[in-house]
Amino acid sequence: MSKKNFMSGLNSLLGEEQLQNNKAIKQESNKRLKLADNKEINAGIRKVGKEKATFNLSKELLQDLEDAWIQLRKARGDKRVSKTDIVEFSIRQTLADLKAIKQESKLYGSMVNNKDWI
Repeated sequence: MSKKNFMSGLNSLLGEEQLQNNKAIKQESNKRLKLADNKEINAGIRKVGKEKATFNLSKELLQDLEDAWIQLRKARGDKRVSKTDIVEFSIRQTLADLKAIKQESKLYGSMVNNKDWI
């Protein structure tokens, strides 16, 4: 495959993805909610945007996350539990703990007092 064909294919893929992303953003921003008094508000304003991030996890932790995800989906009875939900909840709880009790938090103790942990 020539470099020109490769770049053309890459551009078409990226362009298609960009079009899909723009379409999703437009659709989201067009959603409206009706309040009890029949006033409408834009639903896009109330949603918090998410950004993609990459982290390296141990194989053991990844397997534990997978097991927890399956367990929670079964317990809930539907498929609306995501691994992202689990990770976000865990991070929020850990950071709230750090903010509230600082040095007594598990995160502080593990990261600061146990230098061999990392």
